[in-house]
Amino acid sequence: MNAFFRGLIFIVCIGAINLTSSIGTSAKGDVVTDWNNATLDAIRTGRTPPPIASRSLAILHVSIYDAVNGITRTHEPYLVQSSFRPPGPPSLDSEQYAADYNEVKELGAALGSTRTADQTQIALFWADGAGTETPPGHWNSIAQIIAAGQGNTPEENARLFALLNVAMADAAICAWDAKYTFHFWRPVTAINFAEPLLNWASFIVTPPFPDYVSGHSTFSGAAATVLPFFYGTEDLPFTTGSDFLPGVTRSFPTCLDAAEEAAVSRLYGGIHFRSANEDGLQAGISIGEWTDIHYLQLKDNRSRR
Repeated sequence: MNAFFRGLIFIVCIGAINLTSSIGTSAKGDVVTDWNNATLDAIRTGRTPPPIASRSLAILHVSIYDAVNGITRTHEPYLVQSSFRPPGPPSLDSEQYAADYNEVKELGAALGSTRTADQTQIALFWADGAGTETPPGHWNSIAQIIAAGQGNTPEENARLFALLNVAMADAAICAWDAKYTFHFWRPVTAINFAEPLLNWASFIVTPPFPDYVSGHSTFSGAAATVLPFFYGTEDLPFTTGSDFLPGVTRSFPTCLDAAEEAAVSRLYGGIHFRSANEDGLQAGISIGEWTDIHYLQLKDNRSRR
């Protein structure tokens, strides 16, 4: 067992113990978000890849949720499996692929691109590369901002962060299943194969796994669906920062606005075709909806059975 997972188990155990003394109070920070922050710091320090980060966060928050729910007995425990494979990338002889190819070649190039200054900032803001909190970690930070603004109790945060991270762990499974089902090439490979004299390079360093679908888009769709469902409203404006672009903040009227920007950021970074972003976003939304409807529901009978 490596140091990261030993630390995670310690976090889960101590977090569960500490929760018993804080349930029912409302605060801008509580034991749930304290351990969320501790895990995000471990992810940064360990340079943890996004799929592993999403799983670790899910393990942490489902454990905390079950610890809280073991006391309050108000909601159902977590136990479910699901699958949401997207339809697949466009064929190479399709109009959609031609449009995707030309768009990312122009907007996503490291040199000589047609990106605006704002599009360049968007690409960097959502990059969330190695050594940062990662895409799922970024959405945990956003959830903390929203939860503080809404005055969540620790009990509410236990359920919120469990739902959020279960959805994003499922999003990771969905995205990486699609990547290794379709094995679709990245823009850097496609463009240099078709036009080798361009010596084209992506603005953001291209990750070493397939294009379709975008993991960041899938994480973002799932998170941006869980959060408004939890609060019963889309009206959740927030301002957030970026580990990858310190000192810069961006503001959004809704979670979906942020998710759509996160998705298109991968096009501006030159690392995904538009279809990979849009299909990933939609898959994440579907996962978020499934999570909201089927997981950790309110119990009719609050007995201690």
